Amino acid sequence: MRDGLKPELERRFGPPTHTALAGSSFGGLITLYAGLHDPGEYGTWGVFSPAIWPADFELLRWMAGRTDLQARVWLDMGDHEGRTTQEAAETVQLTQGLAETLRPKVQEVQVAIGEGHWHDEEAWRARLPAFLRWWLTSASRRQ
Repeated sequence: MRDGLKPELERRFGPPTHTALAGSSFGGLITLYAGLHDPGEYGTWGVFSPAIWPADFELLRWMAGRTDLQARVWLDMGDHEGRTTQEAAETVQLTQGLAETLRPKVQEVQVAIGEGHWHDEEAWRARLPAFLRWWLTSASRRQ
């Protein structure tokens, strides 16, 4: 993304005023990884229902010692993401824990929990406008 896609987008459309990277599920995992791997590249991260469990939660260990103190993070999920109500509640707790882990590593963390939302495209589509408003409203205030 940093060396291929981002330069091509800049070539076609000009340098961005504001840059955001967003993804859901494994795309949320990639967004967290890319943001911490390349500090300063993506000013805002939209992390929707991040799949942080692969490799026994290796991402959480990898995050230790990594920061991007300029980044703003939208951490988002539904309250029905799990096979059972207990799993869904544990996933919400895991997301709250991830937010606490991120807070000292970035400038800002905004947590949004979609009521009655599952881990699916319909839920992400429903929550995306709130992320875009948050990103664009705050980005315009910083100009």
